[in-house]
Amino acid sequence: MNWKQQWIHEVLAEIPPSRYRRRMEAELQDHLETQCLALMDAGWTQDEARWEALRVMGAPEVLQREYAAAWRRSWPARLEDLGQRLRAWAVGLAVMFGTQLLVSSVIDTIGNTAFPLPAASQGPWVRVIRGTVENLNNSLFFSRLLPLLCALIAGAFYLSRKFQTSRRPAASISAGLCVHWAYLAVFRIWFEALDDHMTFWEALNHSLPYNAGYDFLILALCVLLGFVFGHMPGRTVRRG
Repeated sequence: MNWKQQWIHEVLAEIPPSRYRRRMEAELQDHLETQCLALMDAGWTQDEARWEALRVMGAPEVLQREYAAAWRRSWPARLEDLGQRLRAWAVGLAVMFGTQLLVSSVIDTIGNTAFPLPAASQGPWVRVIRGTVENLNNSLFFSRLLPLLCALIAGAFYLSRKFQTSRRPAASISAGLCVHWAYLAVFRIWFEALDDHMTFWEALNHSLPYNAGYDFLILALCVLLGFVFGHMPGRTVRRG
């Protein structure tokens, strides 16, 4: 890597490989060569022309921030950022769905193992465990909220890693969590419509009054988890 390439690399260090970066590299290369040739035609030596051209162009640290800020304002950067966000949200949804399915399976397994034998053939401590598990399975938190809570925490942790350099990580994390809850709510209403032989919109109007408080609680939890995981210590912030 010659001195021109090294200088250009430092200036464009925060811009990922792309057509935009290649165009910036060509422009900077052209500016440097034009400056050097003009100075050498005026009688400067090659080394003097090189150092003077670099001085005229500016410090790499300053230009790096300016070019990075211009990159983030460009349409290619916005499209690339959108693509990265969509990929992160898609994988995050898979993580949350898998976690919720796993926790629900564990809860079902615990419940099923508590009832293999008639109650009369079980000792006192087995009946205590059996009664505890039965009460937990019948509780709203253990059967419905706990799998969802575990899924949201797992998703928030994953998304916090993917959006750790984002300028608004809390909003990105909360959005991913809310999308997970939204499709769960849609499936819940859809199944209710199938069970009661109603249209989706009829089931939605029927479900809203009964689940409004629960839905609001979960959405508030999504926002809270996004805020907490989006402001965890050690998160690196983009400059510019």
